[in-house]
Amino acid sequence: MSLAVAVRAIDGIALAADTRTTLTSTQKKSSGGGSVTTSYPASDGATKLFQFLGFGVSVVGNPIVAGRSVASLLHELEAEVIKEMADAEQMLTVKEAGERIGNVIRRELAAASEPGDVNIMCSGFDEAGAPTTAKVHVQGDKMTIPADPNTGIGLEAAGDSSVVQALWAMPSVKSMGGTMLQLLPLCDVVDYARFLIETTRDYQRYHLLPQTVGGGVDIAVIERGQGFKWIRRADRLNGGR
Repeated sequence: MSLAVAVRAIDGIALAADTRTTLTSTQKKSSGGGSVTTSYPASDGATKLFQFLGFGVSVVGNPIVAGRSVASLLHELEAEVIKEMADAEQMLTVKEAGERIGNVIRRELAAASEPGDVNIMCSGFDEAGAPTTAKVHVQGDKMTIPADPNTGIGLEAAGDSSVVQALWAMPSVKSMGGTMLQLLPLCDVVDYARFLIETTRDYQRYHLLPQTVGGGVDIAVIERGQGFKWIRRADRLNGGR
């Protein structure tokens, strides 16, 4: 399942994602009917967070799409879009970038007749300079994207976000809402994004839940006027840590 978060603050957007891929096995019960579904870690070296043009993109769900890595699909699309922008002298908006990525993944899944279930978050600054996140859901050959992206100070999550939602539903946090993020400098927003991933990972571990979030944490920021920058890349040769 995995987890990715985008935390939008005044001076920038902090992005974080884990590095775990999980396999699911469903087996029929030997007696009494029904079935049992078991999830188990397959790898802690996957990449869910990417730079695409000047945007930050998180892709959670199928790590391989029609026999291709998400990274290779984004690389090809980026080259295609750069050529288009040079010809048209026009930049993509956050929503347009998310939609282009979703269409590529939807096309590949449909061509391979794979079911697929992919959640995409594309973050950056909109034309008015507001921090923005566009969310896209691709399931098989169908794509869903809200009419308007989420703009302004706030938090978005994709994947197994139950722990993140529980934290934000706490009365002390809920009463503060976006005010908390308004008060934090960007370095603390980065730490908070990492905290959300690591807390989910550790909560699942200590409470004996299916460990769908794990490995290391990739972290990046998009600063106002500075663009995308990597803060931390997990060590793929050391179990993702």
